[in-house]
Amino acid sequence: LRPNHQVAEGLLEIFPNPKGKNKVLLPIATKSRELLPNALREMGWNVDLVHSYKTIRPKHFQPFDNKKYNANYVVFTSPSTVINFIEMYGKENLPEQIISIGPVTSEEIKKRNLTVYRESTPHDSTGILRCLRDLLN
Repeated sequence: LRPNHQVAEGLLEIFPNPKGKNKVLLPIATKSRELLPNALREMGWNVDLVHSYKTIRPKHFQPFDNKKYNANYVVFTSPSTVINFIEMYGKENLPEQIISIGPVTSEEIKKRNLTVYRESTPHDSTGILRCLRDLLN
């Protein structure tokens, strides 16, 4: 299955209804949204969740001062990258132009009273590259 939108909602748009065998294994992050497994269960799927990874903030990290680097853009690829960047480096070190990979990440950015400059389409690495190409040309 390859959804048109690389978010849970996109996968749900194309996920088939169960026929016969109805068990699905869903590897997810420990902080994943519950939308996908809950919606699959409502469709009649028997969903087994496996927490296959966890996003954590590093204990030791290099200091970062954007006044030194003067970056024009920052690209966030998940809500956890937004949270960790702000906790580690502070909002004051964010470039003014924030690029988000997709709506879930954009929601986290907005929750922190920040502005999304651009949201990539499609919501994947190809979309991020297109977004950057368009901004730099």
